[in-house]
Amino acid sequence: MKKVSVIIPTFNGARTIRNTVQSALDQTYANLEIIVINDGSTDHTEEILKGFGNRIRVLTKPNGGPGSARNMGIRHCTGDYVAMLDHDDLWVKDKIALQVPLFDNDPRIATVFSDAFLIQADGRCHRRCFQEARPYRGFVFRQLFERNFIPNLTSITRKELIEEMGYFDESGEMLTTDDYFMWLKLATRYAFDYIDQPLAYFRQHPDNFSGHLESFCHDILRTLSKTEQNFPDHIVKMRRCRDRRISRLHYILGRHYLRNGRYADSRQALIQSLKIDRMNIKSVLVSMFVGLKSHIGKVRH
Repeated sequence: MKKVSVIIPTFNGARTIRNTVQSALDQTYANLEIIVINDGSTDHTEEILKGFGNRIRVLTKPNGGPGSARNMGIRHCTGDYVAMLDHDDLWVKDKIALQVPLFDNDPRIATVFSDAFLIQADGRCHRRCFQEARPYRGFVFRQLFERNFIPNLTSITRKELIEEMGYFDESGEMLTTDDYFMWLKLATRYAFDYIDQPLAYFRQHPDNFSGHLESFCHDILRTLSKTEQNFPDHIVKMRRCRDRRISRLHYILGRHYLRNGRYADSRQALIQSLKIDRMNIKSVLVSMFVGLKSHIGKVRH
């Protein structure tokens, strides 16, 4: 039974870290090590972690973001596979046991992931990740570039391939998408597989990075740009796909700015969307609406 290293970065996670760690300890898969990286927490996270004793390893570092915390855990782990779990998420008990055997099906598989429940702060489950983004298996670079369909909290990856392709980004330029960049890097050479059932619970609340649409979209744009810089041969084969994806993100930003009354920002984002992909009719229509609404606002004043 190959060893799986569970990497749990946490920053001020006192509200949820106890249940998160316990869900890792409760796994039916026996050969696990659990490493929690305390990324400069200022609450009582440290005291909670001490309560687990030697059942887990705790590494402490100054705050540097999730990418640097994950990398610290990976560099100190001893497992063949690395499983990611954030401090406010949960696993079902047989998650690891169901996923690990899939690696034996094909030595080219880098990462195995699964569906996950989306739960609100009050614990209610309202959707599943695969309802939001359809998953794909095999060599999936194009599909992954079009949309990230890998829930990070469900991922298990061969450690040697993370080391080969480079660790998680620590620059801070992709604070909410460092995992997405990792999947894109791996997808340039290796395959992916998944289990079509929810094996984890992703907690959605106002503190989630992904809840901040503007910063999230900009992080994705930077991720795609860096992917294009590092792997131009892959992008040149799918230029139309690339243009649609980036145009769509600017369109989403334009709609977001519009809803918040930021008409100048909205116009700029929508114009950028049209420059990249003139077939984006939605951007044309919304751009016209923004111009009209802005004009009405000026007349009233």
